[in-house]
Amino acid sequence: MGCRIRVRARAAELIRSGVRVAIDCSMDGAMSDKELKRLAGQLRQAYSANLRSPRPFQLYLTGLARGGRIQQAFRRRCTGFDNYLVQTTEKPHYEYFSPSELVYLSPDSKNVLWSIKKSCVYVLGGIVDETVKKGLTEGKARDVGIDTARLPVKECMRMVTVNPGHVSLPFNQVLDVMQAVYGGEDWGTALASHIPRRKGFAPRQQPLIPWQ
Repeated sequence: MGCRIRVRARAAELIRSGVRVAIDCSMDGAMSDKELKRLAGQLRQAYSANLRSPRPFQLYLTGLARGGRIQQAFRRRCTGFDNYLVQTTEKPHYEYFSPSELVYLSPDSKNVLWSIKKSCVYVLGGIVDETVKKGLTEGKARDVGIDTARLPVKECMRMVTVNPGHVSLPFNQVLDVMQAVYGGEDWGTALASHIPRRKGFAPRQQPLIPWQ
């Protein structure tokens, strides 16, 4: 117990100066009960990893309706959720933060995220979509006029199967990749560590970066 208290106290101090990441929790109507359970599991994993990280992020749960299905799933599946070191709000991310700071991460974006900046607030879609609805998160960002970006998967990874899977990572894996890069790893190494092999990708020997 003492170790857990020390980890929490250390994280609480570091989080204050961490990169801001908002999980968009406004899509509970788009998920089944099974998908909500998986989303809660992703939050549990993301929160635990963030506490252990040497450079933890400031996590926000935006658009989290009080008493809504997502909040209920988090409370059922995430032990101690109400005491998590995260900030929650019913406001959507584009009202809680200045829209000019926001970058919504979407696998369908045409813009590539090459650097992680403390001046930005990175928004991740809080959704488990077993049918992979293409363009969902990019469309949400476009509707409110905020910037989008995607991880440099195509630039740093190569296809090794005939039919590679759609590169749509759960938000906890996106956070893992971002924290690894923010901690000093290159994108290729970070992506290779967190994209499951079943997706059909392997690291490129040389990334396809725009300035080469």
